[in-house]
Amino acid sequence: GTGLRIGEALALQWRDVKLTGPTPTVAVVATLVDIKGEGTVRQKQPKTNAGERTIVIPRFTVEALESIRPASPEPDMPVFPSRISKDERVPRTPQTTHNVRRTLRMALELANMKGQVHPHLRRKTVATFVARERGAGDAATLLGHRINTGVTGKHYI
Repeated sequence: GTGLRIGEALALQWRDVKLTGPTPTVAVVATLVDIKGEGTVRQKQPKTNAGERTIVIPRFTVEALESIRPASPEPDMPVFPSRISKDERVPRTPQTTHNVRRTLRMALELANMKGQVHPHLRRKTVATFVARERGAGDAATLLGHRINTGVTGKHYI
């Protein structure tokens, strides 16, 4: 329901998510990156300058996030954390993009849908829907692209 890049979605912390009030939002302020020797880390800025944005989220996304939100989440807790460590004192880290892609591939193989769906496809689907409803400029803004560069229309819509 957001069109976020997979790294942006996995970098979300509960402080970035506002589910109450008249306009529920998600603030995109970071992304996950792989750094040789360090592994996957949360980079405190999105992929591009235009990538920092606040997105109004639809009701079905609010409901999905409410269903996974802990009773009292810490502000810096990842929205999509990795597995819980046996040592509860160890802070939870975000899932990695590699693991999410692998899990999706395994689920699709079990459903006999191998190769038909990938994380970027949902981003393209959101862009196409928004472009049809509101125009290519709004789709570009939602995706974190600069308006009028042609990237959104050429590669997403």
